[in-house]
Amino acid sequence: MRFRNHSTARAAAGAGALIVAGVFVGSTVLADAAAEPAPPAASDEAQQFTTQNGTMRIALPAGWSVDDESRAEPGDDGQLRWQNLVTFTAPDGTALFYYDGTGSDTGIPLHDWGVTERAEGRQGLEAVGWWQQTDHGISADVMLTDPAAGDPDAPPAGVVTHEGIERNHVLRMSADAGGTPIPQFASTAEAEQWLAGRAPQQALAVISSAELLPVPGDALP
Repeated sequence: MRFRNHSTARAAAGAGALIVAGVFVGSTVLADAAAEPAPPAASDEAQQFTTQNGTMRIALPAGWSVDDESRAEPGDDGQLRWQNLVTFTAPDGTALFYYDGTGSDTGIPLHDWGVTERAEGRQGLEAVGWWQQTDHGISADVMLTDPAAGDPDAPPAGVVTHEGIERNHVLRMSADAGGTPIPQFASTAEAEQWLAGRAPQQALAVISSAELLPVPGDALP
């Protein structure tokens, strides 16, 4: 597992914001402050990754790399809050984006939707592959969700909380590092065919291994 950690080698340089799959994340634009150490060689065996402040653990297949952009930022109350921003990438380029921290749901109305792929996860959670149709077209998503939360007849929610802790978790497939959404499709049939393919199925398997840990919402590394 190749690992890159940027949080200790960057300094604040401005202000900005990040939209992560329906979650608005207040953020600070960061700039390089020091050279990064060379990443260790990848292991031939699957390894576990745990976020720096211990909020989430996930099993990564051999050869996957980790790009960790996590950092501490002031919350609405002025206190520092740790926000995890991590990209997991397979040798073939399949990418997963993970975020946890403060945030708010900014979902958009759906005209139609359908879940076509499921993988049972830990702690009653679930990895799902689904498509959705909005005013902007048809898109697909592979993500972690909590089937016990909300209306079972409603579309799956991509923001997960754990044991009442004030921290939002988002883990989903990404088109690249940083949480870029999957490109849109011409039809629902095309989206369903894509969801049944090798890369989304690989993403489902890895996402389903995620375990959310009972760490206080204000925990720092």
